[in-house]
Amino acid sequence: MNLAEGDRDDPAGKLRRDEIRLLESLKKVVNTDTELDEVKFGQLRLEREEQENKR
Repeated sequence: MNLAEGDRDDPAGKLRRDEIRLLESLKKVVNTDTELDEVKFGQLRLEREEQENKR
């Protein structure tokens, strides 16, 4: 049985698999955005600390 036949027999299963794939992709995007924000805020904190140390 190939995947297309299985999807015809179980369209809800295919939708569920597609939904899971989409959610996993979204999770990766959110994690990447969060990591970028953490890096950006870390850089800003370091810059602020450097400016304070110069005073």
